[in-house]
Amino acid sequence: MRKPSILYLVHLPPPIHGASEMSRMVVDSDIVNAGFEKKVIQLNFSNSLKDLQRFTVLKIFKAVGIFFQLGYALAAFRPTIVYFTMIPFGPLLFRDGIYLLLIRLFGAKPVIHLHRPGLDSVSPSRLNRFIYQNLFHNCRIIHLSSLLVERELIPLGLSRSNLFSFPNTVDFNPTFSPVREKVTSILFFSNLYPHKGFFNLMKAFAIIADQYPEMTLTIAGYSPDPTIPSRIRELAESLHLQHRIIYLGGVEKAQRAAVYANADIFVLPSESEYFPLVILEAMLAGVPVICTGAENIGCYFKDTVDLFFLSSHPSVGEIADKLQYAIDNYLQRIDMANSAYSQTSKMNGEGLKQLRTLFMECCSLNYLPSQDL
Repeated sequence: MRKPSILYLVHLPPPIHGASEMSRMVVDSDIVNAGFEKKVIQLNFSNSLKDLQRFTVLKIFKAVGIFFQLGYALAAFRPTIVYFTMIPFGPLLFRDGIYLLLIRLFGAKPVIHLHRPGLDSVSPSRLNRFIYQNLFHNCRIIHLSSLLVERELIPLGLSRSNLFSFPNTVDFNPTFSPVREKVTSILFFSNLYPHKGFFNLMKAFAIIADQYPEMTLTIAGYSPDPTIPSRIRELAESLHLQHRIIYLGGVEKAQRAAVYANADIFVLPSESEYFPLVILEAMLAGVPVICTGAENIGCYFKDTVDLFFLSSHPSVGEIADKLQYAIDNYLQRIDMANSAYSQTSKMNGEGLKQLRTLFMECCSLNYLPSQDL
């Protein structure tokens, strides 16, 4: 008897970003895939962060090629399940919607995993509700948190779909470092898109820098724009902090533990965040976290207990105030780092186990995941 099978239609590195890293972990996971045959089709339209959000004619040809590749795999491989990291809004809805209709045409069971918000920006018109209700008919849809399910999926009235929220996961096992009383190193680590807020963090650092003359700010991450490093250096010089603001650039996975071990506070002051993997990494390393995203991940982490939440689109003054409060409250940083480590340790990997259970339910398999591991 043929094993149940999974076709993965996913974004994989390169380039490295949250969605591609999560897909890599799912595709490679023994927890998820034990007992299943699998095949992978990569939804990679760019090989670099620079081209990731840019429209090119080549991407149209790649999209057409993937359509035929998907059709062949559906006909020849006959997957039981198609796990699809779909983008269900904006211009890419047309492309990914066609892929989803093709999957349903061949009778496979679609499992759609959403890795970023955006559906709440779609007009709640009767036409849009009709489109989504029919497009997502009989689909299993996973979002990053229960807050996002409530805000983005439930209002669509998807009565013929099954909705889930699974937390993100990281395959990162650093040594937990005790919180140091004296803060000497602030860390920003993410892909260097300007909306991630590192320029505002530099300006906030300048507001409090004179009070803490030995403290430095490290900016780490890959840049989608070759002008970003020079812009960081120019701003540091204009703030007269060129010797205290360190641009580290991209960090390979093998070096990440050392970067976190050197940090006393991790700050991610994005205009908005949904579920950044880097905050999980920082928490596992014992680094107190300041970030945005309460509206998306507040169901997993409590403000002032597990981390300090910033408001969406935080101002320079708000970032400076929150940073100074964290610096000056050593005991709270200890409690927060310990609480965050405990919460992240319990949560990390749960999303993969939940996905495994969902796949087995799709195949009507009545045994527990642990029996395959």
